[in-house]
Amino acid sequence: MKNHSYKSISYSALNLILLIFTILFLQTINASTAIAWWDGAWNYRKRISFNIPESEETFDNAVILLRLHSGNFDFSRIKEDGSDFRFVNSDDKIILPYHIEKFDFLDEMALIWVKVTGISSTENIHAIWMYYGNQSAKSVENVIETYDENMVAVYHFGESQGMPKDQTGYANHISEFSGGLGLPALIGGGVFLNGVHDRMIIPASPTLDFSEGFTFSTWIRIAMPQKDSFIMAMKEDKKTMVIGITGTGIYFELSTGDGQLTVAETNTSLQINTWHHLAISVNQTNRLRIYLDGTEKYVKNLSLFLPKISGNIYVGGAWDNGHFFSGDLDELQISNRSRPNAWISTAAENQGVDDQIIACGAEEFNNTGGAITRILYQYYQYLRTIIRNTTVDGALIIGILLIMLTVSQIVLVSKFLVFWLIQRDNKNFLKSFQNNFNLLSWDDKKQDFQNSPIYRIYKEGSQELKRRVGNADGTSDKKGLSPKAINSFKAILEKASTHEEQKLNSWLLILTFAISGAPFLGLLGTVWGVMNTFAAMAAAGEADIVVIAPGIASALSTTVVGLIVAIPALFAYNILVDKIKNIMADIYLFVDDIVCKTDEIYGEGS
Repeated sequence: MKNHSYKSISYSALNLILLIFTILFLQTINASTAIAWWDGAWNYRKRISFNIPESEETFDNAVILLRLHSGNFDFSRIKEDGSDFRFVNSDDKIILPYHIEKFDFLDEMALIWVKVTGISSTENIHAIWMYYGNQSAKSVENVIETYDENMVAVYHFGESQGMPKDQTGYANHISEFSGGLGLPALIGGGVFLNGVHDRMIIPASPTLDFSEGFTFSTWIRIAMPQKDSFIMAMKEDKKTMVIGITGTGIYFELSTGDGQLTVAETNTSLQINTWHHLAISVNQTNRLRIYLDGTEKYVKNLSLFLPKISGNIYVGGAWDNGHFFSGDLDELQISNRSRPNAWISTAAENQGVDDQIIACGAEEFNNTGGAITRILYQYYQYLRTIIRNTTVDGALIIGILLIMLTVSQIVLVSKFLVFWLIQRDNKNFLKSFQNNFNLLSWDDKKQDFQNSPIYRIYKEGSQELKRRVGNADGTSDKKGLSPKAINSFKAILEKASTHEEQKLNSWLLILTFAISGAPFLGLLGTVWGVMNTFAAMAAAGEADIVVIAPGIASALSTTVVGLIVAIPALFAYNILVDKIKNIMADIYLFVDDIVCKTDEIYGEGS
């Protein structure tokens, strides 16, 4: 039965060793794969993955919005102006065009638009690399190259003054504007149009030719039902094209100018005081599609072909100073080609607040140190995130725990050192004592056994014995000791033993405090932190894992620190108690031995 148990233990240990080596081997493979680095001058990178909505379509030249904040990016790693950002394709070779809409180093927030190609949900999740951490790098932002040739107008509305600027290379800047500009909106800045006289005018341009199709998209929010308001309108002579709202419903109107008119009214309703992504697309076969929040809500084959209209584009009103729109707009984009369903649904998902498209991977750093270095660095990053999100109450409890850890470690180390010296000197004293036959000849040996409690007990006993029997050379002028005197002598030795035991147990109470108190203090911090996190979530009225996770991790960190304090103290306490038992056993044996020798030499009848 014992052999079977030993075999089981051996097999379990072997399996554990094999598992550890397997993990290290796999980590080494991952480390060697990660060594492939686009440019060694950049210290850090993250893998940015795109979870595209399911579709059979593959579309090129998508412009993805990347929102960076303290929950998914460490701003201390990058230059204060963000000029060392680089975005590289998944093959780690091709640099991708990008531009920054907003970068706030102090508030730790960035909005970045990156051009990616060949996105498809039918294949593996598309991904790119984001590199940063090069203090000597210069900015390579390229706003014009971010968009393809069919994107003829893009407005972020992030300007604080002046006119909204077109971000494409066609420079279709707004020439007339009245309204609120650069106001906080869904993405960054937005515009507010009051419904009375506010509107925007995009001057006529040969690039604004939609006779072969077009796509209009924007984020829109209304505070009240509209009275036939125009979101976008074009007019040349009698040819018109209008995207409007009646009540809360979207409609599309097209007129060729020769009496032919088509109106597509949908049952799509905009929810009041809520941001919606609105997109209207017409392709070369005159197939009209209207989308709301990335979902196709209306499809119709138009009876009219799109006419070529060379007039201005009016946003938020009509050409005749009427049909004014009341509400907010953000991220207005116009294309002279029809965009596929997947392109529009991806834009709506990606640009919204609850972005399910983008996934930021763990931070990697440029190193050749192998698996262990990467693992340690990853845990270092986790620790930094936890520290940044630790609340004041959590920091207070952790501070108390760290004080307990410091004091307990001082006690632990000092006790182990003292016990080592005690055991050494006890051993030397007992070895010398066994070869000595004169119980009273050790008074001058204190310097040799100063750390030995057994010697100190002997010293107490020898002084008492001298008082009772006489001379230091062991000769006696008195009669033999009676049994009562021997018992009294033994009591002196036991009293000295008790004093030594008290010295051995001194300060161990600190370890018991650490063992029993630290985990409860840590648990208090965890419960308090979780309670605060859920209270904040209830006050905000929403649950965002990116915001909640660091707070929960910070709350749990107090329990971890409590265990870090308690576990070493627990093991050390048990070891020290065992050492005390062994030392006291030697003391008890010595007391019995010296009492027996004293009775033998100086007792009555000796």
